[in-house]
Amino acid sequence: ARVQALANTPELKAEFARVNRVAAFSVLPAKDRDVIISSKETGKLIDFEDYSAMIAADEELQAEAERDGYALGVKQGLIEDIPFDATDPESYAVKVEQSKFLSKHFGVSIGPFNDTDASALALSIDDMDYKEKTQLALTLSQSPDVWGQLASKNQAQFAMAGAIGDTDVMQTIFRGQDMLDAGNLSLKLPRDEYMPVFNDLVEDVYGTENKSAMLKSVMAYYAATGDQEMFDDSDFKAAIEAVSGGIGKINGYKLELPRGVREDDFEDFIDNISTVDIYEMGDVSGYNLIQAQDAIQNGRIKSVGANQYHVLVDGLKLMNAKGSPLTLNYTAEVQAKKKAWDVAAASKEFSEGRSPTDSLRGLAKRGGF
Repeated sequence: ARVQALANTPELKAEFARVNRVAAFSVLPAKDRDVIISSKETGKLIDFEDYSAMIAADEELQAEAERDGYALGVKQGLIEDIPFDATDPESYAVKVEQSKFLSKHFGVSIGPFNDTDASALALSIDDMDYKEKTQLALTLSQSPDVWGQLASKNQAQFAMAGAIGDTDVMQTIFRGQDMLDAGNLSLKLPRDEYMPVFNDLVEDVYGTENKSAMLKSVMAYYAATGDQEMFDDSDFKAAIEAVSGGIGKINGYKLELPRGVREDDFEDFIDNISTVDIYEMGDVSGYNLIQAQDAIQNGRIKSVGANQYHVLVDGLKLMNAKGSPLTLNYTAEVQAKKKAWDVAAASKEFSEGRSPTDSLRGLAKRGGF
């Protein structure tokens, strides 16, 4: 009210009104902000000054949401800041729901912690034993976005192991990590023997940081399960398989498969990405839907953790309309959807005199889902 009283000229009153409009704009969901900004092109926006101010506000919001979206949500009054209590899964479940809401609201992936809390949690992990780490990972697994938050706080190995989701595998990794830290191994793993095995299987599936985290996790798994008398490459390969969930090849490039999913099934998933799927994911910048579909089906699929994948064409990631990497998610729901399509198609075509194998091949050729 005081500032409004000071706006005592037509110019200041107009500027004051604009500030209020931009303030109201700034707490709108990302999709609504997009509609308002794009309306400039149809002449529906009030004036160019509004357009410029809202563009600047939108860019600032985007950057802040990517930097610390949870804190931004609290600052804007969209959510209440809930302290994290590792002994209270229900309070964490509320934080997860908050992060889902904020991710939808801001149009970017947002984890359940603000930056300060993520740093504090990351520091506490180093003091935990393997049982505590396993329990924490199981608690945190409600939100896939949490692993990226922790990985950025020097906990890439914990994040990679935690994202596995298999209790036995996670606990084995954390137990082996404790053994390595304590020096409780009779065998010192020979780098000149294990690195060729690792590089031959993994190649360039992972980026530098993720590859380092994967190697550490594989070595920890081997420490807990492998031959301690002499290095056994078959045990080491089994460790890689257990930790990665499986390495496959799609479109001529190796990648980490979704855990428990066969290479052929994941290839079908990529081949059957539809234009509707792409539209729902936010389109692909610089491509129409048909071009984007072709790019995904023939590009390089790169794992970025927790059954999430980016697509590279000529070494560049496909980006969505908001300027973030297009992300393919292979979830339990996707698997169930595929299974339902396969069973329905196989049943229908089997009744018409064709074998289930022929039916499923026909489904794949038609781009069944």
